[in-house]
Order: sequence, then C-alpha cells, then structure tokens
Amino acid sequence: MKNKNIILLVLVLFIGLLIGGIYLKFLKNSNNITGNKEQISNETDPVNYETAISSDLTFWQEELMDYTSQLGISFKYPKFITGGDSCNSERTFFVPTKIFEDTDNGAIYIMPEYYYDFRGESPENSICQKYIVSEEMDQIKQSIKNPFRGWRINIRNIDDKEVDINSLIKDVYGYECKMDREKAWIKDGISEIGMNNYKDAEGNQVGLGETVCPVNYVYKLLYSEEKKLAVSVVLGQECTFWGDGQSMCFDEQIFQSLEFE
Repeated sequence: MKNKNIILLVLVLFIGLLIGGIYLKFLKNSNNITGNKEQISNETDPVNYETAISSDLTFWQEELMDYTSQLGISFKYPKFITGGDSCNSERTFFVPTKIFEDTDNGAIYIMPEYYYDFRGESPENSICQKYIVSEEMDQIKQSIKNPFRGWRINIRNIDDKEVDINSLIKDVYGYECKMDREKAWIKDGISEIGMNNYKDAEGNQVGLGETVCPVNYVYKLLYSEEKKLAVSVVLGQECTFWGDGQSMCFDEQIFQSLEFE
C-alpha cells in the first residue's frame, strides 16, 4: 500500500510539472505574437520588446549631450529619442541616441541605438526583427544620403571653394545639382549654400517637374571659410528625431548647435 502511495505521488508531481511547462510555453508565445506578423525574432539581440517609457523617465526632455568629432565639427544631441517600430505604430518608447564616425569617407551617423522593422520574403511570412545599429550594417556602408531612421552628416575639406563644394553637392544630391547662392547663416563666419533646385539648365526658375536638380526636401549645406570645411545633411520632408512621441522635433536643435572646431 505504501509503494502504491509513492507511485501515485510521483505521478501527480509529473503531471503537475507537465501542465506547468505547457502553460509557461503558452505565455511565452502569447507575449511574442500579436496577429500574424508581429513575432519578434531575437536572432540579432536576445532582448524582447521593452515597455513604454514610464513617467519618472522625463529627464530626456532637457538632457542634451555634447559631441565633438574628429572631422572638425561639434554639436549637441538628445540622449534619448523616440524609438522606431514599423511593426506596431501605436507603441511609444525611447531609445538611446547612437553616434559613430566613418573618418575615411568624411561621415558622421546619428541614429537610434536600435529599431524594429519587418523582415521576410513576403508580407505574409514577415516577422518583426529588432535591428541593432552598427557601422557594419549594409544600409549604412552603402548610403551617401541618410540611413533608415537616421542622419548621415557629410563633411568635406575645401581647398577650391567652387570645385569642392560642387563635388560634395553632386555626390549627395545629384549630378546636375550645383551651388547657386550663398547667404550668412545664424552663426558668424558660416555661410549657408543654396542649390539650383527649381531651376532648369539655363538657370530659369521652373517647377519641380522641370528642374535639373529635383530636390524638394529640407537640406542644410554650410561652409566655413576660416576652417575650410563644408557640412551637408538631408533633413528630409519630415522630422527624423522625435521626442515625447511626436510632439517635439530635435532636428533643427541638433543642427543649429553645430560648431566648426
């Protein structure tokens, strides 16, 4: 009788462990799946979705960091920016801002430390992937303009003003684009260069459909005669670096803090 009780007890424990294991597996799957497309792949990083930032983490609104580049400029940037999630547009969270340089090609990248986007051969088979930003990402190595969800600041040493600035413009904005005008910027000794967008080959004012330089987005192209440097960045048609969801844009704040060292 005693042996039967022991066997029964062992059987009950086994069934309990089995049921517990099935339940934990169910919870894990339910946390990782929302609908058919939002399964999170942890191939890149084992960290799952973070929760929305809590109300006690509001110091990001005032905390700006100083960055000094080896390429001859400095600027301020927010320590945190709103994170990007193509898988769930309603989710708001903050991520650290990441900055790194490609000194060989005269570029500084400002990006979120990570973001989420779909990955797959077709929409039906897509999974939500967490992408950790690094210098080795193909979209960064191959881009002369802006990478996904970030900026590439292009910096060029200037020996011959017209030749070198036009070379920078052609590389970034298009072969038919060129320097068209120059005016004083908000800081002494710095000029802002305008291009021939909305002009035809003869220099006549035309619409976007007829221009030889079809640039209809916000860009900044600055030149320092003293430092012999030109700096270019595509700000785009919409804000890149949001704070507090989508109620504050840091783009102009970053660029207006720029100094030529």
